[in-house]
Amino acid sequence: MLHSSEQKSTKSREQVPTGVAGLDDLIEGGLPARSLVVLGGGPGTGKTLLAARFLYEGATHDEPSVYVSFAESRVQFLSNMAKFGFDFQKLINTEKFEFVDLTTVVGEAVSDALDLVLSQVTSMRAKRLVVDSFTALAQGFEKVIDARIALQVILGKLVREEGCTTLLLVEMPYGTDKIGLGIEEFVADGIIVLDFVNHKGGPQRTINIKKMRGTQIRQDTSTYSISSKDSFLVFPAVELSMKQGLGDRRIPTHIPGFDELIEGGFLERSVSALTGVAGTGKTTFALEYIYNGAKDEGEKGLFISYGESKDQLEVIARKLGMNKLNELTKEGLVTIAGIIPEKASIEAHMVEVQRLFSETNAKRVVFDDVTGLQAICTDDELYFLMKNLTQLAKSKGATALLTLTTNELARFSITGMGLSTVMDSIILMRYVEVEGHMDRSMILLKMRGTRHDNIIKKFSIGKGGIVMQGNFVGYSGILSGSVRRSIVEFEESERDIAKQEQDARSKRRQAFGRKMKDRTH
Repeated sequence: MLHSSEQKSTKSREQVPTGVAGLDDLIEGGLPARSLVVLGGGPGTGKTLLAARFLYEGATHDEPSVYVSFAESRVQFLSNMAKFGFDFQKLINTEKFEFVDLTTVVGEAVSDALDLVLSQVTSMRAKRLVVDSFTALAQGFEKVIDARIALQVILGKLVREEGCTTLLLVEMPYGTDKIGLGIEEFVADGIIVLDFVNHKGGPQRTINIKKMRGTQIRQDTSTYSISSKDSFLVFPAVELSMKQGLGDRRIPTHIPGFDELIEGGFLERSVSALTGVAGTGKTTFALEYIYNGAKDEGEKGLFISYGESKDQLEVIARKLGMNKLNELTKEGLVTIAGIIPEKASIEAHMVEVQRLFSETNAKRVVFDDVTGLQAICTDDELYFLMKNLTQLAKSKGATALLTLTTNELARFSITGMGLSTVMDSIILMRYVEVEGHMDRSMILLKMRGTRHDNIIKKFSIGKGGIVMQGNFVGYSGILSGSVRRSIVEFEESERDIAKQEQDARSKRRQAFGRKMKDRTH
C-alpha cells in the first residue's frame, strides 16, 4: 500500500539513492536530499551494513562521505566491510571517504567530538554522513535535554547548512518499539526500522519505513537478507493487483487425447491446477506442457519447482523421452529452476519469480508442487502468494499450470486451502482400484470458459509420457458414487468460499466507510 508522508504535491526535493537493492523502490528512488533519517534496530539487524552501503554508493559516485563511529574502530570497520566487497581503504586513499573513530570519546569530550565531525564534513564538502550510533553518543551526556541539543546541532549544522544527507543509527532493545531515547523520531525527516521476527519458516529479517517526509512510501512490512554476495538486499512486500484476464486463443498441451477434452487446449492467460497425491503424474503432465510447447509451438516455457532440483527434473524428462530438452534449453525455449522454499522469505520468492520472467519472457509457466511453500506460509499467506504469482503470470501474457500435492488417496482437498477461487481450471488426478490393481484417473472438476464433462478419464504413463485412454467403461457402479461425492463436496466448498469472500468484502467496505466518516469529523 502506498502512503504519502505529507499531502500529495509535486516533488521538489531530489532523492539520494541508497544503493541497497530493493530499498529505493520503497522510497521513490532514495532518501530525500539534505535530510536526517533515523535507522533503528536491535543488535545484529544490519544497521552498520546498510549505512555503509549508503556511503559506498555515494563515495563511488563522486559524493564525499563520512562515517562517524562511537561504537566500532576504523580497523574493525574496514575489515568487516571488506568481507562484503566494500573497499573503503581505496576510497580513503582517493579522499572520497573518511572514517572518524570516536570510540574513546566520553563525557565532556563529546562536544569537542561533534565540532571535529562538523569540521571534517565541511573540509571534505561531504554529501553523505553516518553517525553510529546516537545511542552511544547520548551516553556522553548527563541529561536527555543535552542529547537533544546535540541532535539539533547535527540536524541544523550538518544537514541543513552543509546539505549533508545523514543516517543516524539508533539502538532498539529487542521486544520494544521505542526508538533510542524517544526524542530522535520527532526531529528526524525519516525513520527506517530493522527487526527480527519469528515466522512459520523460521526467524525472518524485516524492514519497515515508518515515515519519510516529502516522499510516498510503502508501509507494508518487507523482508531483507544479508550475505557476502549481495550485502544488504531488500525484498519489497508482495502487492496484490488485478491484471489481464483470459484470452480467446487456445494453448495446446499436445498430450495425446487430452486437448480434445478441453476444446483444443487451455485458454490463453488462464491458471490451471493439477491436484492429487504423490505419483499420480502431476509433474509429468507439467513437464510435457512446457516441453511440447517449446518443441511443437516454439513457445518459451518456464518450469519452477518447489520440490525437486533442476538436475532431477532433467533426469525425469529424459526418462519420459524428452530427448530434445538440452537443445531446447540451450536455445532459451525451456528454463527449469529448482527453488528451496525454506531458504528465502515470501517476498524473496516473488522477486525471484519476477526475475525469471524478465530473463525468459516465458509464455508458458509451471509452478510445480506449490504445497511445498506451506513450509514458510500460513494458509492465508499461501493464498495471497498464489494469487500474486498467478496475476504476475497473467500480466506477462503467460498461461500458468500449478501442481498441488494432496494428502489423501481418494479425497479432494484443494478447496480447504482457499486456492480454488484463484484457479480458472482444476484437474483432479488420482489412483483408483480396479480388480485388484491401481489405475490412474483424471477428472475435470472446473474449466472456466470451456465445455467439459465430469466423466472419469483413464490415463497411463509410459516412455512417451501421458496418454489418455478414454473413460472407465463398465465400472460406473464401483466408481461413480465416490466421484459424485467429490464433485458435490467441491461445488459446495466453492459456494461456501464465495460467500465467505463476499462477506469479507462487505465488512472491508463497511470498515472503510466508517474510517472515511471518522476522518470527516
